[in-house]
Amino acid sequence: MKVHVELTGNELGEHGSTSELRKAAARYAESHFFEKDKDGNRKLMPPVANVHSKHRIAITWQGVKHSLAGANVMEVKLLAGLPRMLLCAEYQGASPDRLDRPHIMAVHKYMAVAKVGGETLHVGLVTHEKYDGHEHYDHFIVSRK
Repeated sequence: MKVHVELTGNELGEHGSTSELRKAAARYAESHFFEKDKDGNRKLMPPVANVHSKHRIAITWQGVKHSLAGANVMEVKLLAGLPRMLLCAEYQGASPDRLDRPHIMAVHKYMAVAKVGGETLHVGLVTHEKYDGHEHYDHFIVSRK
């Protein structure tokens, strides 16, 4: 698999703890993935159209929060490359929601390769297909090479 995104690993800055890094990632997402309406409320940017599945995937605040919640340092650093990974990731297929939630029509899985500071990572991405579109839900490291 080819490399889909290359990051230095310093896009979020230098931080002394994982907690501080997660806060920096949330600030990064706030300023790079969302716009503000006239009242200062968070507004979604246009969705990313995956080149393989053609799904238009929205990056939502709920997805950002979920993906950062239990993330390790490298998974947090990957957030800076999220739009590019969603754009280029290879589609792995769909399955029903294992929790059988009525608002989720299907769970879609993707695989991307990211290079972070010279380390190559295979990254799984999960999106939820809802009645109003596809949304990023999570990303995580599958393997390191």
